[in-house]
Amino acid sequence: MQTFKEAIKDLSKQEIFTNFKGDLVSVFGILEKNNITWQLNYKDNENNITTFTPSESKKSEKQKALEEDTNLQTINAEEVKVDIDKALEILNNILKEYNEEITKTIISLHKKDLIFWNFTLLTTSLKVINIRINAINEEIILNKVNSVLEFRKN
Repeated sequence: MQTFKEAIKDLSKQEIFTNFKGDLVSVFGILEKNNITWQLNYKDNENNITTFTPSESKKSEKQKALEEDTNLQTINAEEVKVDIDKALEILNNILKEYNEEITKTIISLHKKDLIFWNFTLLTTSLKVINIRINAINEEIILNKVNSVLEFRKN
């Protein structure tokens, strides 16, 4: 399974990235069949976000950062001590207590004062499990379950 650091390394060798100037501000991935397709989001000095998908050599058109994205902090990949394999191991240990069948796993890495892995999992019983793990010291920051039905508007 490719790590996000390997995805960054792959991207740095691709022509779509050679002249790009910006800082990594978030990482997203979808876990499917023990494989992750990474999307790396970079913010330039004009507050534009560009998303790169290294495995597909794809680059999105730059988009103006949304208001909530203007305060995104730069992620230094070297600061991340808990790699995705270890984070998934921690996640799987937590999931043992839920006895749920997972249909989709969405992974993200953010920095908001601290760097953390965020896992959003959808289950066959229409539950959403959200787990956050500190990407430096393995601390579980959030462990929450909601029903999809709770998201309905009245």
